[in-house]
Amino acid sequence: AAGLSGSDSVLTPATATMAGSAIYPATLPVSGLSVTFDAQLNGGTGADGLTVALLDPAGSTATSVGGTGAELGFGGLTGVAVTLVTHRATGYPADNFIGISTGLKSPGRLAFQSFARGIGPLRAGTHTVGIKVVRSGGTDVLIVTLDGEQVLQSAEPLLTKWGTVRLAFTAGTGSVTDVHTVRDVAITTAS
Repeated sequence: AAGLSGSDSVLTPATATMAGSAIYPATLPVSGLSVTFDAQLNGGTGADGLTVALLDPAGSTATSVGGTGAELGFGGLTGVAVTLVTHRATGYPADNFIGISTGLKSPGRLAFQSFARGIGPLRAGTHTVGIKVVRSGGTDVLIVTLDGEQVLQSAEPLLTKWGTVRLAFTAGTGSVTDVHTVRDVAITTAS
């Protein structure tokens, strides 16, 4: 469902049961990778959310897209995703949280390694999201910021194993909807 609106990437329109993705065309080195972008999640009835995902390049292509609804366009793909969730699916910790997922817990539902609930409303305004990968003790660590504040940090051995990733932005809607927009993406690498 993804498309362009000017210089914005609109991952999903405010239409039920959609999934969309925008994938950077080249693989990127993991260690030292830094990505910032502005996310806007509103314009519909309130769901489900979007991700910035670091996909396994061996198991993804420039046209990969995952499942709809609570799978946020990421479920079914192999990677590590930072999720911005705006709808409480069964088993999810809240209806407004940011988390880190490496895939499905069950059909229609992502598993979360960690999450932060005490954040401002994701559907209000535009939010600046940052992810940075740093090497610590031989393992790559993913650091996540929201509006300039660190909200999550997690060791990610899969990233270390892959060495390179395919950067993707994904989103999904289910029975409730929102327009999921990504803009002003900035990517830097250590090399």
